[in-house]
Amino acid sequence: MFHTASSLSAWQRCPRFYQYRYLDEWTSAEPIRPLLVGTVFHSGSEAFWKGADLDGMRAAAKAAMEEHSDWWRDADLERAKLDAYFRGYYVHRRKYREAYEVVDVEREWTSGPMRGKMDLVLRSKEDGRYYVVDHKTSGAKEVENPASPFWTKLPFDTQINTYTVAARYLYKLDYFPTFVYDVVRKTSSKPAMKKRISRRKTETEFQYQMRKAGNTETLREYSERIGKEYEGDAARYMWRAIPMTSDTLLDRVSELKGMMTSIEEFPIEFEQMPRNQNGCITKYGLCDFFSICSGREGFEGSDKFVKKQAHSELTEEVKS
Repeated sequence: MFHTASSLSAWQRCPRFYQYRYLDEWTSAEPIRPLLVGTVFHSGSEAFWKGADLDGMRAAAKAAMEEHSDWWRDADLERAKLDAYFRGYYVHRRKYREAYEVVDVEREWTSGPMRGKMDLVLRSKEDGRYYVVDHKTSGAKEVENPASPFWTKLPFDTQINTYTVAARYLYKLDYFPTFVYDVVRKTSSKPAMKKRISRRKTETEFQYQMRKAGNTETLREYSERIGKEYEGDAARYMWRAIPMTSDTLLDRVSELKGMMTSIEEFPIEFEQMPRNQNGCITKYGLCDFFSICSGREGFEGSDKFVKKQAHSELTEEVKS
């Protein structure tokens, strides 16, 4: 058995969720929209750090959409937003690409029972220091406040701690590298009205709605407007180092080792791992497996779930 930051986080959230996803290898048949957007943006940013220009980023994103092509076919608004994120990223991150040497992109690693994949590893051209960078997209308002829980909880984050320690040994450093969150602030905006209008006394509701539609930005106009907004607003792109001490890192890694032992030594006489009712509600709504845990349905014969290999983000060579 091996572990990843995602699987350990799943265990912490709910052991039964961990069992369904990582032992039984079930997952929801319907993708979560914010995760799809993040995955596609990730593909574009990966291309950027490999040296691509804006068109190259767009091409990488288009290729990533093919995995869920049915969903993206009708997601014109999300595609317009993604293009704005890419336009701004290319403008605001070029100076970072000039200041750092790219050591690795999508570097897979293994350390004992732990596995993972680092989005990006950089080395400063100024002082030679290493940085482990993780790309994120977030629509949360609190991401703009460095004192918010979004940021203050990160020194204890499973991924950040394990990746930082792994990078030290992977690159044979005599210090722990700096972990950076590279965050893009997503927008919830929609095409805007070109001018304010109100309903006339002489028109029906249908006529009013048709007049409003004719007064609203086209998708092309909207895309161009928010693209310029992202190109001109560096504050929508955050590059923040996560402050951690060596003691914090080592203490957290020790905790995680204990967690891995608990998972591996879970009594086999129990057919089901325990449920954690506090994990039933996620930031995306009800847990994917709530209907299973509550006894409303089973996996077999349901069209809501499909089998998907656990740790599918890693290659077979790393998983073996």
